Amino acid sequence: MSAPRPIVGILVAMSEDFTRRVLQVAADATAPLGRFDIAEAINPGPHGLTEDAPEYEAFATRRIDIIRTAVRLEQEGLLECVTPATGEQGDLLRISAAGRDRLQNL
Repeated sequence: MSAPRPIVGILVAMSEDFTRRVLQVAADATAPLGRFDIAEAINPGPHGLTEDAPEYEAFATRRIDIIRTAVRLEQEGLLECVTPATGEQGDLLRISAAGRDRLQNL
């Protein structure tokens, strides 16, 4: 059996890092947060960043990865929706008891 490719290890480490950071932001919050709020807390955009800036694609990709992590954590029961989306705001989430347990073990 061959050794795992280095990129796989990097992706697993990134996934664990995003998991820890998303759960930590949710745990530290004093009120429920939207997925975009979580992404902003973890990866704030540089002042004046525009879509045509060379670093925009990396910034946007990282934000999308953080939001995907929040969706996955909700599906796994580590985050819970306390206020469903309306036409004016997205779902508002908080960390669940299982999420607090997972955070302590990361």
